[in-house]
Amino acid sequence: MLGRTERGPTEPRLVTSFSQFQRLYGGFDATARGRSLADSYTVFGVEGFFRNGGTECVFGRVVGEDATLGEGSLGAVEALLAVSESTVDFGDVVTGHAPTRTVTLSNPGEAGDPAVTVDGDDFTLTVTEGADDEFAVLTPADADFPLTVAPGGSVDVTVELTPADATPKAATLVVDHDGTNAPARVTFAGTGVGPTADQFGVDPGQIDFGAAVDGHQRTETVTLRNLNAGGGGDLPLTAGELSVVDPDGNGEEAHFSAAFPDGEPGAVPAGGTADVEVMFSPDNAPGDVDVELQIATPAGGATVVLTGTGVGPTDGALGVPTVATPTLDFGTLVATDQTSATITLTNLGDGDPAAGHAAIEVDPAGMEVVADPNADPAVDDFTVLGPETVPTLAPGGRVAVEVRFDPTATGTRAAQLRVPFEAGGAAGTATVALTGEAVEPAPITLDAERLDFGRVEAGESADRTLVVTNAAEPGGMNVRIDADDVTITDPSGDSPFALTVTDAGGNAPAFPVDLAPGDSLHAEVTFVAEDLAPRTATLAVAYEGDAGANPRETVTVPLSGNRDVLDVEAVGPGAWGERIAVAVDDGSLFDPARNQLFKLTVRYWSNPADAATARQYGGDPEADDRVPDPTVEEVYDDLSPVQSSADFYENRLASSALVAVDQVADGRPESTEEPIWLGSAADGRVPILEDYDGTADPAWRPDDERTGLDAFVAEDEIAIVCVPDERSVTNDAGDPVLTQAIVDHCETLADRFAVLQAPQVAEPPGDLSPPRDSEYAAFYYPWIETTNPATNRSTLVPPGGYVAGIYARSDTDRGVHKAPANEIVRGANGLQRTITKGEQAQLNPRGVNCIRSFPGRGIRVWGARTTSSDPLWKYVNVRRLFLYLEESIDEATQYAVFEPNDESLWAQIRQAVSNFLTTTWRNGALMGSTPEEAFYVKCDETTMTQDDIDNGRLIVEIGVAPVKPAEFVIFRISQKTGEGA
Repeated sequence: MLGRTERGPTEPRLVTSFSQFQRLYGGFDATARGRSLADSYTVFGVEGFFRNGGTECVFGRVVGEDATLGEGSLGAVEALLAVSESTVDFGDVVTGHAPTRTVTLSNPGEAGDPAVTVDGDDFTLTVTEGADDEFAVLTPADADFPLTVAPGGSVDVTVELTPADATPKAATLVVDHDGTNAPARVTFAGTGVGPTADQFGVDPGQIDFGAAVDGHQRTETVTLRNLNAGGGGDLPLTAGELSVVDPDGNGEEAHFSAAFPDGEPGAVPAGGTADVEVMFSPDNAPGDVDVELQIATPAGGATVVLTGTGVGPTDGALGVPTVATPTLDFGTLVATDQTSATITLTNLGDGDPAAGHAAIEVDPAGMEVVADPNADPAVDDFTVLGPETVPTLAPGGRVAVEVRFDPTATGTRAAQLRVPFEAGGAAGTATVALTGEAVEPAPITLDAERLDFGRVEAGESADRTLVVTNAAEPGGMNVRIDADDVTITDPSGDSPFALTVTDAGGNAPAFPVDLAPGDSLHAEVTFVAEDLAPRTATLAVAYEGDAGANPRETVTVPLSGNRDVLDVEAVGPGAWGERIAVAVDDGSLFDPARNQLFKLTVRYWSNPADAATARQYGGDPEADDRVPDPTVEEVYDDLSPVQSSADFYENRLASSALVAVDQVADGRPESTEEPIWLGSAADGRVPILEDYDGTADPAWRPDDERTGLDAFVAEDEIAIVCVPDERSVTNDAGDPVLTQAIVDHCETLADRFAVLQAPQVAEPPGDLSPPRDSEYAAFYYPWIETTNPATNRSTLVPPGGYVAGIYARSDTDRGVHKAPANEIVRGANGLQRTITKGEQAQLNPRGVNCIRSFPGRGIRVWGARTTSSDPLWKYVNVRRLFLYLEESIDEATQYAVFEPNDESLWAQIRQAVSNFLTTTWRNGALMGSTPEEAFYVKCDETTMTQDDIDNGRLIVEIGVAPVKPAEFVIFRISQKTGEGA
């Protein structure tokens, strides 16, 4: 059977029940008014076939030539190894010195994602400038290789540079790993310089002590390094070399002092270091002070700038030195963002126990945000984040309070932070003003959530474009984007993604660009594949609303190439494919340490409106009640990506009625937060003759890719051909061209029989006749009335599928020799037209097989003629009996091919065929009271000439006497007159 369906494959499939057909191809739903199959009768024909006794149906789905598949891909689970910096600069390094720099390798994955493994030989350091021994990789001494970097974990790698001469130095460190992204790559650079004679280097070069209360000391540390190269000599370092100087001559040096925490070193060897502690102890609230720590050396000395603010004490007070009313200003923030900030509160007392306020106790649980009496209420915009505990604060002691600003509206937002405390038994409250400005977010939209380049062969490239649009209404804000606001970040440090930014016309823009409402900017990305390894990166677009007046915002879009591990496509073409959603989750038996098992859920919505709603709300009815239940849901749990496994996903999904999957790379697909919807697909044109016939496709295609009647050529088991929509395909003149193609198909193959149907609007019985004279077809009239389960309404359907089922039922119950007539039509509620006995008498001789309704006996097929005018092939059962005999004998004698063509073989053939025909005769299929009257078989010198034998021909002559139906039962009744005794 051949026809249009809602979904399913186009290559022929053997279907053994209507429920299986519905699972593969859909049911009656799509036949409702306004749906895609409202004008098709295929589903009715198939249902009628099985209802009337059919048990096996080779079905072929027909679509328009330009129909397209719904397709999608599932990406690999990303096991990434990211590097903290891709470029590290040592700066100037004195020859003979050996400074180090550290980079961090991290796994940015989340819990449940795979770990990344780095082995000892995965570190490759290539020196590009300088000698190989000037750079060295210092890995942790206790490293137990292989190193396993779990999701969220990291490992530090230290590189040392020891320049031997005063020239530039450069090297590249490549760290290989078993993750899915490229090896981590870091470039190191530095310049060797000659020894700086008799000089100290200082770190840091400036210290700001902040505010300090009189009488309290703050301490910081400065590290001094002898910059002389090896052999360059020691530098003396005693208290005499240290001095604090006020360059302005204001005497502010009195508030500072310096000392050696570990004792006076006396001297520092070349390349060695020493620490100096610097103390700030303000006296008499000096306010802002600015001095220098000077370290004397033979070469002129080194200097550290010291700054601070000294304030007077306030007993029993908790606050910010020098600020009467502390304010924590969060600045301007986009209303959809949030930020946090910290304010440090200090015990402002002087520590005099006589004052009774030596220490302060703070209860963090009592910290709260309250309304600002001078501003609109914005209490909900601010939240105290910590600390959870606060130790007793001695005079000068400090506590840092962190507050989050998460605006609930735009405009100026203000509140107050109140911090209760107790000093010497007296309660107090420190009040901090909280303020922030919230603005509307810039109306930027992106035309893609991800740029996936799919599979790109090594050495090839692919392009994708992200369109960034200002979606504001006319008159709305402009959005500013500068040249360095569009960037690509690759965790490997060596990206195969190249970026070009253009305007909507493809021209290079003049930065900064102020996008007016409706304007757009294009980020064109090119992926150049070095190999088939998966690569990922991130495209970031930063921008500022209100033409740069608003805070900077950033959106990111993942980039991926060769990331897909499996391709998914609908099992057949058509718009139905874009209503399929595929979700991936961990399998029930998933163990990240032992296996890669995953679960694949495939959902399909038959109704386009339901599919649209499902797409809107995430596609998972278990996660959101607004998602309609799918028409079909398939769940495949504990699938394996290992081909040798019994649960290999390609094998398990081979039974899917919705999708076909293809492994394109090793590994399992990553879990999906929301289902992946297959890409847009199209139904194409309404099928025409070439689509049904299969001639729209190249004839050289493999058998499993052919469609239509052309695909049925390879199906040798087909005995009956029926196309329920046969009469819907005509040419411009209205001729039933599909009917002609069906008959041509059966006549050409000569091993199958066509069941043809009258058109819905047929000629009057006096004019109706079959469209084709053929011994390989039968023609049935009128249409049948049945109930459409999708609408619960009566509908007229062509009878072909029902009649084909009756053929199958009769073959099973009685045999192919029994005419498939005088049989009940199951599922028929009525007929399009009631055929009278007189109309039957007109139609039957023309080869029109009527379907009639008989009171008390139901609706029955009441005709068994072919459409042939040849009296030898008048009856359906005779033609089909010969088809059966020819096919059976041909298959049963295939053993004779290439055997010696002599009397011995001929005798075997005669015996085999005679045995078969004898059985057929005993089953009632042949006339005669003896086998000799029923058939004969000849295979000898009388059936073959020497020329036949010389040319490899074995010719068997068979004659049979088929039984024919009692089409008319005639009774002759005469009157018998009485006779005298």
